[in-house]
Amino acid sequence: MFVMGQNMQDDQSNAFLLGWGSNDPVFAVNVEGVQIQAKAEKVINQQGWYHLVGRYDGSQVTLTVNGENYYGDIQPGTLEHRSGPMYIGQGGSSAPINNLANGQLDEIRVYNRALSDMEVGELYAIGG
Repeated sequence: MFVMGQNMQDDQSNAFLLGWGSNDPVFAVNVEGVQIQAKAEKVINQQGWYHLVGRYDGSQVTLTVNGENYYGDIQPGTLEHRSGPMYIGQGGSSAPINNLANGQLDEIRVYNRALSDMEVGELYAIGG
């Protein structure tokens, strides 16, 4: 299931992606042509509500699931920025129509900076 993402110009890879790969939550970004990711090493029930946060701080990618951090690949650099559409609840422009999120998405936020652990914890504590 895709929560949100944005395709690269080639439409074959992601500038960023937050969602599920099989049953594990994953956050991936493209840093200067290199795809890096953080993956939660646990299967979660997709019938429940989860607070997901994906962050890249200029060096490392982090996925936070319900307040628990999962640290991923380290790749210093600059994120690949795209001016194209951001997809919410769908896998992108080339994804088949049956690749839609099966569920509800609530309080989606996009920031122009990486949030601190404290800021992510505060958002999780208030349910947002």
